[in-house]
Amino acid sequence: MVKEKDFYYKKSRLNQLRGFCNVVQCGCSGVKAAARAHIEPTAISKQISSLERDLGIRLFERARGHRLSLTKEGKLFYELAIKQMQGMDSLFESFNEHLKNFNDNHLNIALHYMAATYIFPNIIGNLLKQKGFKRIKIDITEMSKTEALKKLENKEVDLIFFPFDINDEILNKFNILKTIRHNHALIISKEHPLANKEVITMEDLSKYDFLVRGKKVSFAIDNYNLKHSNIFLGDCSIDTSVELVISTNGITAIPEEMFTHGNLKYNPNIVCKNINHLFQAAYLHALTLKNSIPKDSVKFVLSELKKIKAD
Repeated sequence: MVKEKDFYYKKSRLNQLRGFCNVVQCGCSGVKAAARAHIEPTAISKQISSLERDLGIRLFERARGHRLSLTKEGKLFYELAIKQMQGMDSLFESFNEHLKNFNDNHLNIALHYMAATYIFPNIIGNLLKQKGFKRIKIDITEMSKTEALKKLENKEVDLIFFPFDINDEILNKFNILKTIRHNHALIISKEHPLANKEVITMEDLSKYDFLVRGKKVSFAIDNYNLKHSNIFLGDCSIDTSVELVISTNGITAIPEEMFTHGNLKYNPNIVCKNINHLFQAAYLHALTLKNSIPKDSVKFVLSELKKIKAD
């Protein structure tokens, strides 16, 4: 019957190989190898004995006075084993270096344009005030939700933050944090026929040119069969879309927060109309990839987002 300690040494292949290589590098001295590894000589002896038993060969000749010398098989095995051990040591060193960089030096985020403007500046500011993130590199990119989901799945970004309708199906490969409601609104000219109407209907919207605000915009209104103008705004700024709304008497969609918390509310030529009643509720969600090691910086961002309550 194999004793418990023998079983441990037999199954710990890394310890066996490390012990064997240490003995050879210490001039075939088990005592010196044990001192080098800060373990008892009996532990080295068990590592070598169990390795020889597993291989079915003798790696050392044993002379009087416990002097050891490599057999020809032992020499061949050492030539192979030392390459494996050097690779393993290099792996550990490389992993530790990458882990340090992974946790401390780089944060890559993909955001909805409203979140990039009105939510994340304060979060990033708070992050940089923390002692551990003084030298962190932060990449913040506005993009479409579809593109962001692909990049997150491919581990090209660490975290994404976008609106999702309540009936949207989010794959279970993602961790999900629900935050604040994403309010749907229209920007129209103060001279527009809908400017003074209290309750806007889908029939009302279908009568007017709708200016589509580019592929980065994730907005429920884009999914409806509205009459579109021949102006496509691409990735133009909100200021460009506002000026075009005024000059063409068209309509465009924005998150209401961009109006209430930004400079748009001071523009005397436009009106913001809430249209939440026309669409399913949407909430801003933070997504991270499951089964991946969370960065310290990501943990901090999520802790900040948890302070934003969903209604």
